[in-house]
Amino acid sequence: MVAGKSLTARRRGDEKIWPAVAKGPIVDAMSTPSPTLREPAPATRATGFALAITAAVCWSAAGIGIKLLPLPAPAIAGYRALFSLPLFMAALLLRDQTTRSAAFYRRALAQPLVWAGGLAYALCVTLFVLSNKLTTAANAILFQYSAPIYVALLSWPILREPVRGADWLAVLGCLGGVALCFSGELSTTGFWGNCLALLSGVGFGLLPLIWRRMQRGAGPA
Repeated sequence: MVAGKSLTARRRGDEKIWPAVAKGPIVDAMSTPSPTLREPAPATRATGFALAITAAVCWSAAGIGIKLLPLPAPAIAGYRALFSLPLFMAALLLRDQTTRSAAFYRRALAQPLVWAGGLAYALCVTLFVLSNKLTTAANAILFQYSAPIYVALLSWPILREPVRGADWLAVLGCLGGVALCFSGELSTTGFWGNCLALLSGVGFGLLPLIWRRMQRGAGPA
């Protein structure tokens, strides 16, 4: 009985803060324990941790690998897409029964935001390869991670989410780092490589914004 009163009081407090959310099905589902939700087993968590470390190593080594390959940048970008396709397909097919049905892919490909996310990702990875051939690998990676700048600038126009003051301070720090690296690359070759890396960061920054819109639905922000 005490626990029930405590839960009711907490729900009322939630309604004062987030009235639109507290009355919705999300909070109702969260307030009722689900028998299907369990803590990940130690072995599963260890596997996930190992996969995350492996992905980070592969992601970090991409710049060096692109530099070492004696191939033009468009060819490298094409081979990267070709070799990643079976991995993406395997991950989808092994996920669950839903992603093994043709109806799932028909519904996904009918959504404009899915195409927008694909284009943003293609912009990110393709321009990253091109920039690596025109500037240093360190610069290409750093400028690609200018993505938070674009997330902050586009959060309000796309998501109607205000940006906090601390976020703007982080953006200013990122801009300072970009300016510092640009100052050491005044040659024409290095300059254009840096510009392509910045555009790669635009694609990188658009991805979380598009995913957030997909979570909310394709309606008005």
